[in-house]
This record gives sequence, structure tokens and C-alpha cells, in this order.
Amino acid sequence: MAVRIKEQWRFWIPTFLAMIAFFLTGCSQERKLASARGELTSGLFSVLVTSDAFRNAQPIPAKYTATGGNVSPQLSWSGHSQAAEYILVVEDADSSGSGPAVQWLVYHIPRNVTSLPANASATGGPFAQGKNYKGQIGYAGPDVSSGKPHRFFFQVFAIDTALKLDAGADLATLKQSFDGTVLCTGQLIGTSGPQQK
Repeated sequence: MAVRIKEQWRFWIPTFLAMIAFFLTGCSQERKLASARGELTSGLFSVLVTSDAFRNAQPIPAKYTATGGNVSPQLSWSGHSQAAEYILVVEDADSSGSGPAVQWLVYHIPRNVTSLPANASATGGPFAQGKNYKGQIGYAGPDVSSGKPHRFFFQVFAIDTALKLDAGADLATLKQSFDGTVLCTGQLIGTSGPQQK
């Protein structure tokens, strides 16, 4: 009997410690963008990001691409009770440039808002928008004319401090503003390529 109990403890102690580590790392002070890490954000306390337009790791419909309607897709995310506001960063992780191309920046999203309707970039709302890779304010839909499909990361950050930032900021300025304030983050990935149009 004593041997059996000892064997059970050998199993449950490592399992228990692993669960604690999982919970503690699920909501960490993440300062890097998800697409730059090339990994998915997961964990019990992470932000869950979804869309009515496409599922995770699935093609983004033509309506939301640059050659379609260039309509920003509907997005929803799970809230965080301690969030002061939310930030949305959309990037093309497989851009031919030196780093991910910025497709859309949205910030000053109120803490009680956990979704954006389709075409929110054009219609506006209780938020500010920054500059995309074209130097324009608002949404720039996927524009992949050749090669393999690209991965587009729709990343939501819950931050604990309201930003003091005007509309029209670029990604570098935005990152500097919310550095060290991230409570949790989550992402949704969509793909787009010439063969998917």
C-alpha cells in the first residue's frame, strides 16, 4: 500500500507543478509582438480572439483583402477584468520586407468593448487608428499577388494603463507607449495568397 501511495505521489507532484507553471505563464508581461515570436499565445488567462469571417489558420475571404473589398473583418475577444483598454495589431508575418508588415493598428479600445464589427476601419468607432505599412491610417487588407500564402496575425493586447497617444501613430511609437503594460495577449491567424482568391 505504501509503495502504491509513493508511486502516486511521484506522478501527481510533477503534474501539479506543471499546472502551476502553466497558470503563471498564461498571462505574463509580454513585450514582443506575437508574429515576431512565431508562436501562438495560449493559456487559461490568455485573450481568446475569434472572427465571424474566418477560423484560426484558415483563409481570409477575398472581401477582406486589398483586391477584394478591403473591408476590415469582424473580430471578438475575451475581456480582462483589469484591462484599462485594448490594442489590436494586425501584421503580415511573411512580408518580403525586413520584418512583419503592419496591416492595421487600433488602440484606445475601451475596456468594456470586446469586439469590432466588420468594416470598423471605415465606419470608425470608440477607438483610434494608426498607420499601416503604406503610411496610411486605417486597415490595409492582405495583398499577396504571388508565391505561397502569407500568415496574417490579428493580435489583441489587454493593457493595464490607458495610453496617452494621438491617432495616427506608427507601430514603433505604439509599442513604446504600451511597453510594460501588457496584462494578457491573444491572436487569431488568417492566411491569404494568390491561389486563395
